Amino acid sequence: MKRIFILCIGLCLLMNVSSQIKIAVYVSSVMSEESNTLLADNLVEAFAENDKYIAVNRSRAVNELLNKAHEIQQNGHIDFSQVASATKQLGESQLCAVSVIKLTDTYVFRASIVEVETNIVIKSTSHHITKLYGAALTYEDIYNASQKLINGLLDLPKPEPVKKQQEETNNKKSKKKGTCDIAWGIAGAGYPWNLATSFNFRYGTIVGLGLYADIGAAFTHVSVESADNYFASTTVTRLHYAAGAKFYVFQGLNVGCGYGSLH
Repeated sequence: MKRIFILCIGLCLLMNVSSQIKIAVYVSSVMSEESNTLLADNLVEAFAENDKYIAVNRSRAVNELLNKAHEIQQNGHIDFSQVASATKQLGESQLCAVSVIKLTDTYVFRASIVEVETNIVIKSTSHHITKLYGAALTYEDIYNASQKLINGLLDLPKPEPVKKQQEETNNKKSKKKGTCDIAWGIAGAGYPWNLATSFNFRYGTIVGLGLYADIGAAFTHVSVESADNYFASTTVTRLHYAAGAKFYVFQGLNVGCGYGSLH
């Protein structure tokens, strides 16, 4: 039973490996050999993280083959048919061919995935970097270029800006812990007649607790008796204030009570 189990695992691994695409990475550019190797290795690493591919850096091997045939060009341009033909004898079914050329102060990175047998370009993408005053490419430039190329070749989703990610994280935290809301009513009228400004505080999610306070002027109609027993109507203005607590049973729907009000 144990042997059968081990055999099944081995067959599954063999099927998974056989379904993966063997792809060769080849870089030809105006950059130094060290920069070419760095770019190629970054691409190989990115392909290796994808379950669809088995990748290998073939830049040196292909260059040796092309040098023997005197077919390599010094300006960074790639003839896909020549490189694909040279790759056939290395055993890979697809080729990721990368070229880097320089136009004035701009480095243009172009990468294409080519079917070795048919020389058909399956996917192509490009990226450019401008370096003013003859500045050289840095490690970060080459690393970022490799990430841009692999994202374009494999249609990977673009990473969201750090600011947006931080906002989403903060929103999730706020929804989980509850939010604090403060509202200021500049002017409001009520009955018995009053004119007041109000402050409301609420804490919670769908259900919440809150406080409120009103302050303003109350207007009351009264009858005043004069010295000759004559009654006249007038309006008396007094200080109006109210404060209390609220219980929010659902979002803005609430019940509350306090000094001077019940609602």
